[in-house]
Amino acid sequence: MNAEVNFYRQIFKDFMPAWSERGGYIEGYKGYQYLYPENIAPIPIQFAPASSLDGLFIDIEHAPASPQMLVNYIQTIAPGGITIVHLSYKFWNKKMIYNTFHTAGFEILYFSKIPELKYIHYDSGYFKTKGLLPYLFFASFPFTPYSYKRNYFIIAKKNFYKNYDKHLQFSIILILPEQKEKAHQKLLSWEEFLQEHKIHNIELVVVKNSHKDINEKGYSQMQIIHHYEKTFTENAIYSGIYKSKGKIVLIDMDSSVNHPSLFFEAFDHFLKNQSLSTKPLAIYAYPLQEKNQFLKKIYYKLIYGIKHPTAKYRLYNQKSIELFYKYHPYTLKQNPYLIEKEIKKHKGKIIEIPYNLPYKPLKKKSIKVK
Repeated sequence: MNAEVNFYRQIFKDFMPAWSERGGYIEGYKGYQYLYPENIAPIPIQFAPASSLDGLFIDIEHAPASPQMLVNYIQTIAPGGITIVHLSYKFWNKKMIYNTFHTAGFEILYFSKIPELKYIHYDSGYFKTKGLLPYLFFASFPFTPYSYKRNYFIIAKKNFYKNYDKHLQFSIILILPEQKEKAHQKLLSWEEFLQEHKIHNIELVVVKNSHKDINEKGYSQMQIIHHYEKTFTENAIYSGIYKSKGKIVLIDMDSSVNHPSLFFEAFDHFLKNQSLSTKPLAIYAYPLQEKNQFLKKIYYKLIYGIKHPTAKYRLYNQKSIELFYKYHPYTLKQNPYLIEKEIKKHKGKIIEIPYNLPYKPLKKKSIKVK
């Protein structure tokens, strides 16, 4: 694998959705077999139906010369998918590029006129360019401050268009614990709870971080999201929200195995605050027995507007969910509390409620008889 292919591979690894399975390329590009990370199958674009790819690479040798040809290429990308595109300055300008991607339903994450790739270094979301100014640094998704007759380099993401199921009011997203035994117990407790209470207007979305042996049979309205490598929490939440079909999502990201009835306390608080449903609204539940970290709570309150941004139980309404779609999971990884900031920025309210953990009696110590 040469340096050029490794450069693209690193970008795809960071910015493609964690649930990605297929990546496209233009037939004739050498090194396509190493272009994408493991568990992602490279497919020639002519064999890819519309909205079937999670990633797409267009090299400069096969760069489209017209907006119509570019749209034909990028329409193969599924919502949330990433494309890396090279375009020639002979046929394109900045206005044409933005109009074409915007019309096709894409958001441009990164746009630049670049020199040869040997002058560019990519590392964990940052591009370091050696141009007219030596070692010019700029952050993720910036615009370069200089412009010359160089080819365009673009990273774009296809926007989400959420289709809600009219019959599904709630989607419950389970972020399974790392320990397999706890993951099995947590999933089983939710399945039994939903079946016992005969709840039919709720779907169960299970996010698996490398748990490949979990039983996927049980609750009828359950879907599994496979993350083939361990991902950060915000990425798992992002994946669960993307796959969910309910108007309201409830997220259970607690590593402990509590009874699901504790989680449904958030329902009552949501119903009592229906007057706030027109604004971005979230409900965060935290243990009542949580230790009082006074200074930490003041810091969270001043910066994020809430005392418990790391709450294990969360509820988001439709407007709050839309805030997730505006960002890529990699951006959430860099700033885990970005959603809380956005809810506060949009004058939305985050309601915090305490819940009681189930009482666990102390284990009796064995008495040794002398």
